[in-house]
Amino acid sequence: MTHQSAAKSVKELLGDGLVRTEPHPSDGRKLLLHITDAGRARLQRERAQRAGWLGTAIRDTLTPDERRRLRDCVPLLTRLTARITER
Repeated sequence: MTHQSAAKSVKELLGDGLVRTEPHPSDGRKLLLHITDAGRARLQRERAQRAGWLGTAIRDTLTPDERRRLRDCVPLLTRLTARITER
């Protein structure tokens, strides 16, 4: 992500009241971002919506056996995600 696109995203989040800023305690050129209650609520809604879409797609697309096989993959995917986020 470029600095310009990050700045644009932050500006939109601020404008929507989803985050607030606080001066950095030791570097006056920087601001710390904090999620607001409205931001937290929106994040929860969007996560629930995505989970609903995914659940519906899984139920409508996969057979019961495929759903069991997918469920068995969750621990493997969790390990992979943990490894990727270690970087």
